[in-house]
Amino acid sequence: LLHSILEEFFLTLKRDPYSRETLGVLSDKLLGEIADKRFRLWTETRPNLAPAWKNFEREQMMRHLQAFLRREINISTGYVAEAFEEPFGFLPSGKETDEPRFFPMGPVPFNLTSGKSVKLRGRVDRIEVGPEGGDARIIDYKTGRLPASGYGGGTALQLGLYLYAASFLRPDLKWKSAKYETIDGGNYADPISLTIEEFEETFGIFTEIVTKLVMGMSNGLFFPAPRSCVACPLSDVCGAYEQEGLAGKMNDPRLGEWRWVR
Repeated sequence: LLHSILEEFFLTLKRDPYSRETLGVLSDKLLGEIADKRFRLWTETRPNLAPAWKNFEREQMMRHLQAFLRREINISTGYVAEAFEEPFGFLPSGKETDEPRFFPMGPVPFNLTSGKSVKLRGRVDRIEVGPEGGDARIIDYKTGRLPASGYGGGTALQLGLYLYAASFLRPDLKWKSAKYETIDGGNYADPISLTIEEFEETFGIFTEIVTKLVMGMSNGLFFPAPRSCVACPLSDVCGAYEQEGLAGKMNDPRLGEWRWVR
């Protein structure tokens, strides 16, 4: 929901055209109108939500969006938002837009250290281009807890994969960085980012991590760990003994690749 609101909001400002002055004048009114419309559509698909809960959700949503927007207004970087929810490596269906594609169509191959390759696909939340048109950077919106810094033992590869795909598809631009930004009222003091220099310096390690994870999945090993239990549909199997279960498997030879990654 927050993603769709911000996408429509920034696309509208882009046509206005997008500027810090425009953002300051139109932000509250425009954001409120878009949020109300999107929230109404969202609640129509959830008829069992209690009215009090709907009001609570809307108030919380608006607080988060307004806090995010105040930060956008106050931090002037000279970069202009050019693309939103931009897909790469696949052709999206079921979504019509008049906006031109930022990335060209086509596969994004990633060569593994094993000699094989995989094709990357994904969707970038926001792409900004510098004032001269040559520099570019990626922003990924997050709600809740931010991923770990660096590559997080194989759990935080998203920024690196985005930079790789963007550099592959648009080599005409000088990609500077990719970073996470929270949009649910989280702490903005120290956003997690990956500069292109850091990515190039660690690309060998990054490639080895991706290779080992892909090899593991190809062999039916998805390397579950207690930190990933929230998204696991089978977490009830472990009950309250996730750590004990993991400790009992640490000597399993099949987890060698996972231990290296971690």
